[in-house]
Amino acid sequence: VTGNIFLIDTGEKHLNRNFDVFFRVLASKIFGRELIRKCYGNVYLMPAERIAINIFSKEMSLKTNKMIDDIKDYLLNNKGEQEVKDFINSESSRYPLPISNALQIAEDLSNLSRANSRFDWLAKEIEQEILQGKVSVNEYGDFEFTPHDSDNEKLAIHLTGSIVKSFASIVFYFRHLAEPGDFIIIDEPEINLHPDNQVILARILAKIVNNGFKLMISTHSEYILKEINYFVNMQNKPEIFTAMSEKYGYTQDVLLNPDDLSVYLFRDDGSCQEIFVQEDGFDIETIDKVINEQSQKSLSVAGWNN
Repeated sequence: VTGNIFLIDTGEKHLNRNFDVFFRVLASKIFGRELIRKCYGNVYLMPAERIAINIFSKEMSLKTNKMIDDIKDYLLNNKGEQEVKDFINSESSRYPLPISNALQIAEDLSNLSRANSRFDWLAKEIEQEILQGKVSVNEYGDFEFTPHDSDNEKLAIHLTGSIVKSFASIVFYFRHLAEPGDFIIIDEPEINLHPDNQVILARILAKIVNNGFKLMISTHSEYILKEINYFVNMQNKPEIFTAMSEKYGYTQDVLLNPDDLSVYLFRDDGSCQEIFVQEDGFDIETIDKVINEQSQKSLSVAGWNN
């Protein structure tokens, strides 16, 4: 299987958004765990909690180290086995698998940054088009950010905007870890992005897919969904693509074949509906309904004002 993108609109408003649960439900409904393991190589999950992970991973690590020291003290003081178990259960935190994996990467940035990926150009495109600066790893193994308009002034990650915090791990992945055929899962890639940056991000996501990656995203963004619809619509319509590229700057590497796109809608009742993708794109009723209602409200207000 090559170049697939899986789009999930989580239309629910009240369901648990635990990404580990979400992924397990999706895997069982659509792929099956064994199928994922056999069809895809490396799997990288980037949960919505990536912002907090990039800021607080060191504090989480310190807590773990302290707990280990306390366990040693318990054992040295000949505490009973049950007392040690009770202590571990009371002091330890069990994170969902995606968060645990992200924490492991965040705690090993120095070592992982020694490798270089040939997809560094994707990292640079995110930095240039969205972040307006460069993400790097300092001597202490922490993320830092250098804005393009600064005199090479580097900012600690906790001093940067939420966009930088959200994308730092994604930039790091493409600069140092990415390999052809990887399966990338991003929960809410549009977090904290202005609509114009969501449009730019959609183009980058399409380029990721067209460079041999498998990509799964969960999103509520009408801007990302609309852009992906355009990529599908223009794929077999060269005259439309030419006109759109001249006016809006589209490039050949964002076009998507409908056969390489799967779309699923998760509903309030827990059901999962596959959305049919045609040559002119697809419709997400939960989002289209809100857009249509907003348009009607706008027309009503305009009518009353006149």
